[in-house]
Amino acid sequence: MSHYLFFLFLIPLIILINFFLIKKNFLTSNTGKLHQDYTSLNQVPLSGGIYVLLFFYFFETNVEFLIFISILFFIGLIADLNLINSPLKRFTMQICLIVLFIISLNIQIEDVRINWFNELLLNNLFNIFFCSFCFLVLINGSNFIDGNNCLSIGYYFDIFYHNVFEL
Repeated sequence: MSHYLFFLFLIPLIILINFFLIKKNFLTSNTGKLHQDYTSLNQVPLSGGIYVLLFFYFFETNVEFLIFISILFFIGLIADLNLINSPLKRFTMQICLIVLFIISLNIQIEDVRINWFNELLLNNLFNIFFCSFCFLVLINGSNFIDGNNCLSIGYYFDIFYHNVFEL
């Protein structure tokens, strides 16, 4: 029952923090770019990644994973703050970090239920490439669908909630 209270407390807290960020003009992105024409706000808070990062810090114990996820967060943050203007540079930094992440944590996909593809996955180099590709699609696809604030964060909180609290 306490996890329900946690989520009931979390949602108003997120709304309050976002209101404060917009009011104080802190960690906000000014709209006006072509891909931001859909929003009615003049400023959009860049706080969604902070909430996801805090969620990982509360519920994850693997320190190496937390370091990688924090570096990935900061790559996204500096891109959102327009300190990295080139998508190619950001993508290259993501590729390097994710490949290092996969190799150091020994992440592998063993079975996709397609026999000929499972045989390809037995090759370690192909497995690293495929895992990297999957993570890159997940990260950049999530960024793509998050055009409207909290669209993807709600989705990931829902997945997290059902995987952690529903037994």
